[in-house]
Amino acid sequence: EKNLGLSSLLTIFIWVCEGFFLFLVLMSLNTYLPFFAAVGMIGVMAISSILTILPLGIGPMDLTMGFLLDKFNIPNETVAALLVLIRVIIIASLSIFGIIMANLFEINLKKTVENAKKLRKW
Repeated sequence: EKNLGLSSLLTIFIWVCEGFFLFLVLMSLNTYLPFFAAVGMIGVMAISSILTILPLGIGPMDLTMGFLLDKFNIPNETVAALLVLIRVIIIASLSIFGIIMANLFEINLKKTVENAKKLRKW
């Protein structure tokens, strides 16, 4: 019960942060979208990407974003640029974070692969 409330608050906080990210990227493209519309859009996109269980929500998230941004009369060229920018930023930041964490925890990928191969033999 206590964890559910905390999880809900953290989820809302993450959606607000992602909405702010979407808001900033759109502002960098000289396009205005109300902040709370961006936050709501992130929530809808997150749910649509979870339902398909595809990595990074590729496909459904893009279609949902395109559909919702069309309702705010945002040009298709801006939507396409936004989708590319978001994918590049997300993938780059996740990759950098993964490299930092691997180095921080001294994860040896060769040993991990060898251990995985040993487990498959069993």
